[in-house]
Amino acid sequence: MRERDPGILRAERRGHAQAFPGAGRGARTAPKVRGTLRHEDRPVVKDKRLPEIAWLLVIAVLVALGGDTVLRFLGANRALGTILLGIAILGTVVMIRRAYDPASPTVRVDVTKAVAYCAAAVMALVTVDWHPHWAVRACLTAAEVAIVFEIFVIVSSQRAGSAQR
Repeated sequence: MRERDPGILRAERRGHAQAFPGAGRGARTAPKVRGTLRHEDRPVVKDKRLPEIAWLLVIAVLVALGGDTVLRFLGANRALGTILLGIAILGTVVMIRRAYDPASPTVRVDVTKAVAYCAAAVMALVTVDWHPHWAVRACLTAAEVAIVFEIFVIVSSQRAGSAQR
């Protein structure tokens, strides 16, 4: 049997205590409380998808508050708006093509999410180019539906993941 390193044995017996900052050899170590986790050992965010949900909620609020202003700006600069929204539509079409993987178990959800974003981009293009009175609210609603659908997908995938454990 191989002889083990004494430093490893000492660490296994006493745990890894962190020295206070700026301390040299023989410095005091941080106080150790038996039976509890130190702050560094606990996860800051218990669920890794929670920040993503929070940022999606922030984006949804920003779309609700500032989406009308952005659409008016793009409508005032029609050429710029058409080019940008054309690029956005092409991007969402590529997103739909990438989401469609028949072997994937989540293909329906992924394609539906991509189509929701594509519909929002198409509604924005209709709003910018033809200015129908109903298009502004329809575009913002389509964008909000896409974001909320993505939040529901994240939450449902978390519940499905925790149910499988």
